[in-house]
Formats: sequence, C-alpha cells, structure tokens
Amino acid sequence: MSKDAFSLVRSSQAKLSQTAAVNKKLTPHDELMQHRVTPETKLPPLEFLFKMNGTECFPLSELVANTGKAKSGKTLFLSIVMACCMKRNVLGLERIREAPIRVLWYDTEQSAQSTQNILCHRIIPLSETNTNLTNPTNKEISNSVILDPEKKDSSDSCNSCSEKNSSVPSVQSVVENLNDQFFVFNVRGIGWEKRRELLTLAISEVKPDLVIVDGIKDLITDINDGTQATMVVEDQMGLAQTYNCCIVDVLHQNKSDTDRNMRGWIGTELTNKAFEAWACSIVPNTETFKVEHVMSRMRRCQDNLYYQLDDAALPVSCEKPDEQPREPNGRFASKKKPEEQPQAKPSFKVDWGKLNRDYILKNDIEEPLPPEEIPWNLAKLFTDAMEGCSFKRFNQLMAVAMNVAGIEDRKYYYYLIERAKEQHIIAPGKDGYNQQGFFLNSAEQRQRILAYEEEQRRKAMEPVQSSLPFPESDTDDAPPY
Repeated sequence: MSKDAFSLVRSSQAKLSQTAAVNKKLTPHDELMQHRVTPETKLPPLEFLFKMNGTECFPLSELVANTGKAKSGKTLFLSIVMACCMKRNVLGLERIREAPIRVLWYDTEQSAQSTQNILCHRIIPLSETNTNLTNPTNKEISNSVILDPEKKDSSDSCNSCSEKNSSVPSVQSVVENLNDQFFVFNVRGIGWEKRRELLTLAISEVKPDLVIVDGIKDLITDINDGTQATMVVEDQMGLAQTYNCCIVDVLHQNKSDTDRNMRGWIGTELTNKAFEAWACSIVPNTETFKVEHVMSRMRRCQDNLYYQLDDAALPVSCEKPDEQPREPNGRFASKKKPEEQPQAKPSFKVDWGKLNRDYILKNDIEEPLPPEEIPWNLAKLFTDAMEGCSFKRFNQLMAVAMNVAGIEDRKYYYYLIERAKEQHIIAPGKDGYNQQGFFLNSAEQRQRILAYEEEQRRKAMEPVQSSLPFPESDTDDAPPY
C-alpha cells in the first residue's frame, strides 16, 4: 500500500471516529470494542522498506532497534541504510520500492561537523549521487551541500560553485534533490525535553518513510527511569503508526563484554516493543564489521552482513572471517570439538584421617585411597543423614551428611550426592512449602527403578523386525497409523 493510500485509510478512519463521537458519546465498552481485532477487521498490510539478503526488514509503522558496543559501527551501518534510500542496492541491503525513500536523520550524539561529514563523505558516495560532491580537491562544492531545504533558494554558495565549476553544471539540481530526500538535524546542543518536542515536530512536518534517532537515550534524563522509558517508547510507537514511518532507535549495549543486552530500562522497553533488532560489532582480532539480525517478530535474516572499510573509509563487502562463536551467556565458546577437549579430573580436599570409616565399604586396597575411588556406602550414609525423615531440604541434608561422614570439602559432598542420585538412593524434589530438597528412596523403590532401567536397555538392544504389521511412515517421528 502506498503512503498516499495509507494516509487516505487513516483519514477515513479518523473521520468515522469523529462522526461517531459527535453522534454518540462512547461508553467504555464501545471504546474497547473499537480496538478489537477479528479475521474480518480491515487493516493495512504490513509494508517493509528493505530486504537484507532476501529477508524483508525495516517495516513501516513499527520501531526498529540498532544496538552494539561503543564504536562498533552502529552509525556506519545506518549510513548504509540511508544510502540505500537513494540507491537501490548497497552491499547486502536492497530497497523494495522503486521510488527513493524519504529520510529523517535525528542526531543527538555527534557534533554538527561530524554529522555533515558523514552525510557528505559516506552516505552520498555510497548512494553514488554525485562523486564531485565529495571530491577532496573540490572543497567548495563539498561545502555547498545544504541540510536545510528552506535555505537552498537563498543560499549563494551553490550558485557560485556552479559558475566557478562549469564542468559540473548539475550541482545545484543534485543538492536540491538531496535536500528533498534527506532531512538531517543535529540537536546535540539542546536539552532533552526540547529534543523530544522537536522530533515530534520534525516527523509531523517532514512526513518521512524512515526515521533514524541516534540515539534514543538522549531523549530522557535517566536510562533506568521506568516511567520515562515507557513514555518515550510509547510516544515513538504512536508517531510510527500515525505517520506510517519506520523509526530506528540507536542504543548502546551494556559495557560488559559478555552482556549484549541494551542498556537500562529503556533497553528493556525497546527490546519488548521493537519489531526487530540489529546488533553491530567488530569481529575480534580483525578489521571486519559485522551486522547481525538478532531479533524479529517475523522471519529473521540468517546471513550476517560483513564489511570492511576501504582507503576512502567507505564500507565494502567482504567474506565471513574466522569468527570465534559465542555461548548463550555471551562468553566466547571454545573452538575445540567436544571430543578434543581434555576431560578435567576432579580435585577434592579430603583428610583421610577424619573420614568416618563406618560409611566406607571394606576393601583389600591399601589405604589411603584417592577421593574419587573411596568405596562409600552411600545408601547407609544418606539414610542416616535423613534421620528418619523421608525428605530433607538441601542445606539441612548437606550439614548432617558432611558432619556424620567427616567430609570438609563441599565440592566432594556435591560429587557424592551426584553419585547417590545416579544410584537412585535419593531423588530431588520440593516439599509442601515449595522448598528444594531430596526424598529418600527405599530399597524396594531402588530395585524397581533399576529393574525398569535394565528392561529398557534390554529392549533397546533387541533387533528390529524386518516386516512390520503396519505400513512404514514417511517420517521417523510420525505415529504408525
């Protein structure tokens, strides 16, 4: 659906709502039913601005998060996105619609000089609008890029540059097209309340397709203020839906190397409300930037974007480097295969002279033995430690068992309790107060459990019949009927 058609649908819905409000005052029930969604509800289809390696992304009327550590290439990735608003394909990003995309870049972090430098020397070259605009030998033309469209008619710089450089007669038209397409504002030098006010004004006047808020933390005073975080995210959700635009919020990740979550309460709100999230990083020990589609409400792009900077500091595609994988907790995982990793031997501190020999089975081996080879009578030990009870909480059982056995090393106790669980002497569970602990299995219960396990092992070793009394299924896990 085009932006004009979307606006028409929105305006029609607004008029109907106004007419209904005039004719009849809505009751709470009527207001609630206005928000009901059924299979017959007429809603505009979800529209995306780009494709990343074939996967649709950056939806209109939604929020998108762009995150990463400090200096990890967040603005660099968004430069690629903004360049793709004018050029159909940039690196692995493809613009879906044929017409260029209207962009509002709202920079709260960098200086105005840095913002203009990125626009002139990165976004424009990537979009291949006009190479002469960023020619380092032609500083007059480079400086003629006007960011305010209202000043383009009154400015003499572009006209003077056109007269002085007859070889580039279309500079004025290029600047006009750029100013009609890009609306770049730098608001670092003003207060946070004014930033939020002007952002709403900019979106309402420019009516862009894509909004870049770099960064959202500068629209509030405290990233851990839950009230402010909820308000600013809800405000942006309303703006995205009202003006049918995609708002991209930039927010840093936590400083810890192993914590890749977005910072503060505002990060939690953005994680919950954003349609998708992109994470930028630099591959360790390389000069390669990586962009990963880490979250999406629909299909996530499985192929990451990898690029490096050329001599002109422009991103160019590159092959995937030899990257060390990460574990779910964020730590780097070992590259060794499981079978190649050495098996760590347990290290326990056991004083042989303090152990209670009543719980050690008689043996002919010369004493003392290594801790892991001591033949404990675990059934007797944990039966006595239960003190006649069928259930004991974890800490209570540990205190009694270590005391009666003469064990001082907690790690060694954990080692013994795992062996007791394997032998079905005790079983973990919870009491009536939902407290963790262990139940003591009787000798009969242990025999039944061991007999059942032996029966399962025997069945697993039996040969499979060649002919089955029912037709074989197409899939291994389908039921035989």
